Amino acid sequence: MLTETWRVTLLGGLRVEQGGLSIDRFRTRKTAGLLAYLAFHAGRRHDRESLATLFWPDASPELALKSLGVALSSLRKLLEPPNIPSGTVVIADRLSASLRREAMQTDVADFDGMLAAARLAEPTGRRRHLETAHSTGSVSSQASLNERTSAMNI
Repeated sequence: MLTETWRVTLLGGLRVEQGGLSIDRFRTRKTAGLLAYLAFHAGRRHDRESLATLFWPDASPELALKSLGVALSSLRKLLEPPNIPSGTVVIADRLSASLRREAMQTDVADFDGMLAAARLAEPTGRRRHLETAHSTGSVSSQASLNERTSAMNI
């Protein structure tokens, strides 16, 4: 049973953290890309053939599926150590793959939540919500904050 969720940083560089463990190096760039994609879409099942085509477009379908399997195995080893039951974080069968939503927390989802709160807030409170997003590290730069606030006409 997973006791802590994985904190996934997508803005400003990929990193996953849980407890005192921080991982920012992955088996391959495509493994890192797959993690980012699945974390961004946590809880949504993806067809294995579609994932294989997305990440290994130049490979034959058979080789692409094999590469996907290796990448998923690598992610499972990183995110589900021996004391964690298989399927607690990485859900994969012969047809689909996903990351369990309740096992993931992303900075993008946090920022989107703060942005939604800003949209619902009174005009004077909007900037405060966005500044909170920036100060908690959910936004990688002041330029990003300024871009978002400009888009909201604040």
